[in-house]
Amino acid sequence: MMRPMLLEFPDDRTAPFADTQYMLGDSILVAPVMNSNSVGEYYLPEGLWTDWFTGKTVQGGGWHKQQYDYFTLPLFVRQNTILVLGSHDDRPDYDYEENPEIRIFGIQDGATASADVVSQTGGHKFTVTAARSGKTVTVHIEGEHGKIRIGIAGGMLMEPSGNDFSISSNLLK
Repeated sequence: MMRPMLLEFPDDRTAPFADTQYMLGDSILVAPVMNSNSVGEYYLPEGLWTDWFTGKTVQGGGWHKQQYDYFTLPLFVRQNTILVLGSHDDRPDYDYEENPEIRIFGIQDGATASADVVSQTGGHKFTVTAARSGKTVTVHIEGEHGKIRIGIAGGMLMEPSGNDFSISSNLLK
């Protein structure tokens, strides 16, 4: 669901002025480039945000300005988020639980995040939970699943063989 920044961040006094950007769901911030010189100006609320395209993290709490090309735009994922991506990009109607790619974004030390994976008909298939301690993220998958790929945003993906495993990464700050 698309919502204006004001609805997602009602206590943020700057959010009402960020009227050309929006939240897609509760974890993705989209800031379309609205000028002919390809300069994106956007506001990131407090917290750690991960650039979708580069995997780099940016501390929120202020305005940012950056040059973009025709293939990118300011697209950021909120900290402590797990996104499940489908395996098809050629059509919208397929089994969403078929070979998903699971990315963990900006999970903070001591934090836990989870995401549910549903079937094409909307039924619950499995839940992915990640908890971070230091430079290690412990992942648990509950429910039936086939082949999946999972990783920390900006890093390599792995194909786990079981339902419980750990990922250690220098990408974790």
